Amino acid sequence: MSDERLRRLERAALASTADPAAQVEYATEARRVGFEQALARWLAGLTVATRDYYAATFPHLVPPTYEVERGPRYARVVRLERHGGRSAYCFVDRTTGDLLKPGGWKGPAKGARGSIFAADCLAGCGPYGVAYIRGGGNYAFVGRVTSPSPLPTVQDEAPAVAS
Repeated sequence: MSDERLRRLERAALASTADPAAQVEYATEARRVGFEQALARWLAGLTVATRDYYAATFPHLVPPTYEVERGPRYARVVRLERHGGRSAYCFVDRTTGDLLKPGGWKGPAKGARGSIFAADCLAGCGPYGVAYIRGGGNYAFVGRVTSPSPLPTVQDEAPAVAS
């Protein structure tokens, strides 16, 4: 549906080059679609990295899962534990794609720790949250290379269907 709407807005923006409102609406929608795709790509990579970390470090534990709660300015990424625990993993700025460490449940701390649009978007991420700005422990995933292959897409993480 959003791809259809984006194509329609693009045609309207190109057809009426004198109408700045149509061009702004198209740019806003294109940015939103790009953000959603980058967020899904980053979340799939985070899920795979967390699963691999738990398999190597804590093979007897079930790795946590993540969900996104969207707000007007920030998207809160929530870490869900098997026993029902919920914690804020990070916040993602919806206008820039910056990854922000949680200052608490309601909002982020100042200072970007990475970006979902970066080539190595998991650089500042670890199994327990995004990195501190000034040291404070090694929160990088074990065995993560500095230049990883492209992150898996959401379809790569879909469960296999039994035939």
